[in-house]
Amino acid sequence: MFNTDIKEIFTSIQGEGPYIGEKQIFIRFCGCNLHCTYCDTDFKKPDKFYINELSQSINNPVNPEVLSKIVQNLKAQTVSLTGGEPLLHKDFLLEFLPKLQSKRIYLETNGTLHKELKEVIKFVDIVSTDIKLLCSTAQKPQFEANREFIKVAKEAQKEIFVKIVLGKNYSKEELIEAIKIVKEFDIPLIIQPMDCKDKSNNLDKDSLVELFDFVYQNYPKSRLIPQVHKFLGLL
Repeated sequence: MFNTDIKEIFTSIQGEGPYIGEKQIFIRFCGCNLHCTYCDTDFKKPDKFYINELSQSINNPVNPEVLSKIVQNLKAQTVSLTGGEPLLHKDFLLEFLPKLQSKRIYLETNGTLHKELKEVIKFVDIVSTDIKLLCSTAQKPQFEANREFIKVAKEAQKEIFVKIVLGKNYSKEELIEAIKIVKEFDIPLIIQPMDCKDKSNNLDKDSLVELFDFVYQNYPKSRLIPQVHKFLGLL
């Protein structure tokens, strides 16, 4: 049996992408294989995590049986696997996800670990995958890995959409390369404006309109959706 480290578990409202407003159970896994400059999530492993809804504290690492019982006691039908990068915990997921057959599984991922996705995809219902751009993350894009990742989900006939986080220093050249991939698979594209504590790279109103006009002209199956949970104070 594989154990893993969990950062937190909570029930809240999905604040990103086309499922905004849906009540979900969020499982935040520790660790990530990328280091995006705009990321403000703490991935460090806590000794234990607390579940407010159940007034319960659980020691790390946790095993699939214990975690599945916790999730079954929480009041939402969709489980969001988030992080960090959930697919780093592939072996754990292979034991954990089959225990959640009554729940819908929503995977939030950076879209780079296509081999891991291929092993767990049969247990996943919806894939929310990022395409990370150099202009936003200060890391080299992984377009080929993104393409292979999306291909796995499409071949498995799973619902999938792409999310791209952008600030005021966005690159039209990089955007076009990402849009080519999304076009190839004919899937929805979500443009998410960067919303960092350091506001220096956040887009203003006029820049947002200009950005989305550019994206829409190149790929009409696109939407501009901010992080709504921050407006609602549901951090």
